[in-house]
Amino acid sequence: LDAIALAQCASAFLGNAALLPQIHQNLVRKSPGDYSALTAGLACAGCTVRLYTTVRLAASDPILLAGFSASFTCNFTLLVQVLWYGGRGGAAVAAVNPVRRLRAPPMGRQIKLKAHEAELRNTCSEPFE
Repeated sequence: LDAIALAQCASAFLGNAALLPQIHQNLVRKSPGDYSALTAGLACAGCTVRLYTTVRLAASDPILLAGFSASFTCNFTLLVQVLWYGGRGGAAVAAVNPVRRLRAPPMGRQIKLKAHEAELRNTCSEPFE
């Protein structure tokens, strides 16, 4: 392989290898997380255009066709996962990412907590921080 063909192969490999962990994570979580259907759909559309232009303008270069076909397959898999598992994260994401579960208490509860802190300050002999 010449340098350009080698670079095309490396680009196709790296581009698709970057999508495989996302596909696997979606399968394990049974949720697309924050991956958007719009993102996956536009990526599929972009790969479709690349396939079309490769066939029409690049004389059906087999390396380009293979790379763009693999990219289309990965992006289409992500699109199907987003549509199958449903929109945004939900409970499965909260279970994986505990930071998403943290929310501020309602305003009334915050006021009660501050009142309780004031009571503790008054009853403790040591400074309360």
